[in-house]
Amino acid sequence: MLQKELNDYIVEVIQDYKETASMLKVLKDSVNNENKDIAFVDIGNTLEIILAKINNANLAFEKYIDIAF
Repeated sequence: MLQKELNDYIVEVIQDYKETASMLKVLKDSVNNENKDIAFVDIGNTLEIILAKINNANLAFEKYIDIAF
């Protein structure tokens, strides 16, 4: 496999983790808003997106490991 293809997997993992960090910040901000209003539907949707991002990152990382090693 080409080095470029391996690098694509790493880039995908890094992007997913950065997006996950961003989503966690949004989640934290929504819980700590000044109105003390918590929309559980929004929290549930955000958590679902975070879990999907983590799963995608794990799959890409596993593919990288399988190919590279």
